[in-house]
Amino acid sequence: MSGALASARGPGLRGKSASSGEQAHANAVFNRLCRTRIARIALAGLIGRQPDTVVKWHHVPSNHVRPFLRAYESGRLERAIRALSPVVTPAECRQARDIVRKIRARRGGKKTLGEALKVAPDSVKSWNEIPLRHVRAVLACFGADRDLAESDVPPVKPSASTAQVSGVWHRKCLYCGADFSVNSPFIRRCETHRGQG
Repeated sequence: MSGALASARGPGLRGKSASSGEQAHANAVFNRLCRTRIARIALAGLIGRQPDTVVKWHHVPSNHVRPFLRAYESGRLERAIRALSPVVTPAECRQARDIVRKIRARRGGKKTLGEALKVAPDSVKSWNEIPLRHVRAVLACFGADRDLAESDVPPVKPSASTAQVSGVWHRKCLYCGADFSVNSPFIRRCETHRGQG
């Protein structure tokens, strides 16, 4: 019966399944490179699959292991991922994060952000870090007009440095118990006993 199945599969499909080593290597590369939806969409275009099916993968199916490894080893997969990924600098991320925090702190700020970015205001509320896909939109909408982002935020006064300690400290000597005054909080012995151990 196994011979009948083998002949039914046809001669062109024999030997096409990947070895367990290739499968393990493909899964390791897939889990490292294809964490984001954009990476999976790029992979779908390279191996000729619909993006919706590749997005749901937890591992590389055995019939796609070799095309996946060929795309990875030739560098086409990483080039496709870079081509689809938004290029956002860390400075732009910080600027967008600061703008979003200032706008969210305002009354009605979540609604303003939600309308500008075309997302639900409740989802904006839960952002700790702004998603990369929204960085450029935030900078385009609010980056040029800093007054809108900073309208209700009072200026922050610089605080005095804690390194500059001033004043007179009244202490009891740890060595002899005598009262003394000093201009530093770190001196705990009187003048006569400071050098003694």
